[in-house]
Amino acid sequence: MVACHLGTGGSSVAAIDGGISVDNSMGYSPLPGLMMSTRCGDIDPMLTIYLMITYGYRPDYLMDMLNKESGLLGVSGFSSDIRDIINRMYKRGEHGSLALDMYVHRLKKYIGSYITILGGIDVLVFTDDIGLRNPLIRQEVCKGMEWCGIELDKQLNRKAVGNIVSVLNTKKSKVKIISIPTAEELAICLEGLKLLEAQR
Repeated sequence: MVACHLGTGGSSVAAIDGGISVDNSMGYSPLPGLMMSTRCGDIDPMLTIYLMITYGYRPDYLMDMLNKESGLLGVSGFSSDIRDIINRMYKRGEHGSLALDMYVHRLKKYIGSYITILGGIDVLVFTDDIGLRNPLIRQEVCKGMEWCGIELDKQLNRKAVGNIVSVLNTKKSKVKIISIPTAEELAICLEGLKLLEAQR
């Protein structure tokens, strides 16, 4: 399974084998990986050194810029909300479409690499705010993925709602495509209970 957790703040992708996460797009912090609303995602580490040497940027300023002023906001130049970018991307002269293209490209790149790591997948999951409530993102991400068995049903995709589990794949798709509401608070609570039980 590849799970795409696409939030309005942070986003990540996980490769899951037999219920165990074998890889994910985050690193030491949540900053690496996907392009996010205000986080840059993957960048060349040398870029930060170059900015410090050439422009005298302080580490605290760089941390703020990479976490709060980059991603969709930094590339689009006007919003960190992907809905705003989608609404403006069709207008001539706007460059919001670059932000959307980069967002989708980075996501497809991770999905493809994790499919390779897993040797194929049975399920592709979309979750959290963007994953659940943005059919265009799901459509663009699944476009051209038939080579690995992913075939999105456009009608089911458009009809999916954010508060229930929805099946989005065509009948002939080899991979199930589903959108699942998040339950982060419940997951945190259950993990907390496990830790408390282990201490007894």
